[in-house]
Amino acid sequence: MTTIDITDEMIAAYIDGTRAGAHPPRTEAQVTRAGLAAVLNHPAVLNHPAVRRAVLTAVSAEHAEMMAGLPRWDDLSDLDKGAVLLHLAKVENEGAAYAAENYPAKFIDDPRLTALDDEDACDHALALESECEDLDDGERRRLYNLALNHKRGTA
Repeated sequence: MTTIDITDEMIAAYIDGTRAGAHPPRTEAQVTRAGLAAVLNHPAVLNHPAVRRAVLTAVSAEHAEMMAGLPRWDDLSDLDKGAVLLHLAKVENEGAAYAAENYPAKFIDDPRLTALDDEDACDHALALESECEDLDDGERRRLYNLALNHKRGTA
């Protein structure tokens, strides 16, 4: 795999047509973070098939790494556990797509979780579903109500 750090010279050469040796190879490529920022501002470069594949690979890998670094069930506060349960209840009753669109997971305490966009927050809540299956009904109800009461108090 070839590592490509996209430079301004490469972008200029690709855009103005003097591509000889300046554009990425037609093989699989890996784009560095600096290169990714440069590419996103230049759609003509992004349209190159090797660059497009490399950008998608880089973004997917970074997203997967970010999601893998999020706290697991045992590391969540009670309020964030309740937020997971609120979302999972909507998923169970309304379906995942409807719940994500109309009742996305809204974490409360952990800044890494509150910073997530709705799609990532919902994905993380769903990823935690198996970890909260063993809760007894009383604990599940306590956490759910804790988050629900917090939501109602801040709405």
